[in-house]
Amino acid sequence: MPSEAGRAMWTVLDHLEQVLDHETTELMALRNADLNRLNETKSRLLLDASRAVRAISNETVDGPLLARLSTLRLKLEHNRLAIAMHLDAVREIAAAMATTLMDADSDGTYSATVTSQLAAPMPAKAPAI
Repeated sequence: MPSEAGRAMWTVLDHLEQVLDHETTELMALRNADLNRLNETKSRLLLDASRAVRAISNETVDGPLLARLSTLRLKLEHNRLAIAMHLDAVREIAAAMATTLMDADSDGTYSATVTSQLAAPMPAKAPAI
């Protein structure tokens, strides 16, 4: 029978895996997830997991817990890849928007006005009194 600290560890792992699965699914489906809330939840759960690990540090870690931690590692990696894919897409969109804005700014729309103003004769200066 697991100790209280061991049960706490399993509970934290359950919640952390649920959040990771949810976030990864949302990112892979390109749905609009509340990433700020998910990130806060993951941070809190990782802190809870760290505390649970410290609480069981004097206990012998059994095979099922090691297997569960290995599964968590895989889910974390899958989540990291989904986040990286999402961030790469955001970077591509931002780069495309920046290029579009720079192209629009330099398409000659404004330069024609500036060029005609520079080519126009300067008004005569009023004589100094």
